[in-house]
Amino acid sequence: MAQNQFFSLNHFNRMSKSSLVDNLGIVFTGQGEEYLQCEMPVDERTIQPFKVLHGGATLALAETIGGALSVMILDPDVYTVKGMEINANHVKSVPMGQKVTAKATFLHKGKNTHIVQIAIRDEADNLVSICRLTNFIQLKENDEQEVGRNT
Repeated sequence: MAQNQFFSLNHFNRMSKSSLVDNLGIVFTGQGEEYLQCEMPVDERTIQPFKVLHGGATLALAETIGGALSVMILDPDVYTVKGMEINANHVKSVPMGQKVTAKATFLHKGKNTHIVQIAIRDEADNLVSICRLTNFIQLKENDEQEVGRNT
């Protein structure tokens, strides 16, 4: 697996148009060799009925950025990335009208799996949620063989 970046922030933001990512207002804002950052508003699209950030929106943010981090370092002509498992601990609520920032970093980069940690923080830099995503890394040629398979 190459350590260079195959996708830029502009690529991720363009690819996100007309998707859940776009619908939730998620925007990729920062990138380095070993991390990726994005922001999401806490607004009518991402709140629960009590007018605070919805845990499901938080997980959608985490899966978005965690998957993108794996995609960022893999040749898209050779590999696909699929989320296998995600978990989160929500430690602070965020009221409507603010935004949250997510930063994804690798905990493990294996041949077949990546484990990504996603820290989600509020505007005052308080930890809101800590998430962990396991991504399955698959050769594209194997991907096509699994399409008709019942598992």
